[in-house]
Amino acid sequence: MGQDEMTLIRSGLLICSATAILTGCATPITTLQNPGTKQVVECGGERSGAMMGGMIGYNLQANDAADCVKKYSELGFEIINDKAD
Repeated sequence: MGQDEMTLIRSGLLICSATAILTGCATPITTLQNPGTKQVVECGGERSGAMMGGMIGYNLQANDAADCVKKYSELGFEIINDKAD
């Protein structure tokens, strides 16, 4: 294998690695509604965690979304829709 081929392979691997790191998955979106006021809120659906490190960022976002659902549930909101993006 020549020097040019090795450089091409390294460049391809670098691009693939960078793409894998920066590509994120959105956390599922949970929609809650207050039965008394009919106010609707959404928790989750964030994508910014990809910049924080792939699965680590995703897990941080998932925890934030779970905390959001818990907070609104404690305020009397009910889950009306739970979906993945």
